[in-house]
Amino acid sequence: MQFFQKTPIYLVVLALFLATGAEAETYKRITKVSDFRKVVTGKTLKSWTGKFRLGRNGTLAGKIERGSMAGAKVTGKWKWKKGQYCTDIALNGKPYSKKCKFVLYAKGAKKVLFMEKNASQGNVYEVR
Repeated sequence: MQFFQKTPIYLVVLALFLATGAEAETYKRITKVSDFRKVVTGKTLKSWTGKFRLGRNGTLAGKIERGSMAGAKVTGKWKWKKGQYCTDIALNGKPYSKKCKFVLYAKGAKKVLFMEKNASQGNVYEVR
C-alpha cells in the first residue's frame, strides 16, 4: 500500500494500462482532401449511435440508430475547407448543424476521429 502513497498517480495509471495488455491506437491527422477522399469517401462510417456514408460528390446520408434521435434520417453536404471536413447536416429534412472538424485516422484500426477546433474529445467512427 505504501507504493501507491508515494508514487505519482500517472505512473500508477501507466502500470495498470501496461498490465492489462491494452494497445493504444495511433491517429494521424488528415490535412489534404485527396487523403480524406481515399480514406473516407464511398465508405460507411459507423459509430455507436448510427452510420452514414460520404459520397465522392460532396453528399452525405445515413441514419441515427440509438439515442434520443433514433430513427432520424441524416442528409446533407460536405466539403473540404482549410484542412477541415465541413458539413451542413439536416435531420429528417430539417436543418440541424453546420460544423467544421479536423480529421484523424487510425490506419491499423480503420477508424476516423472527427474533432472540432479546441475540443478535448471527438467522434470516432469505424470505416467499413
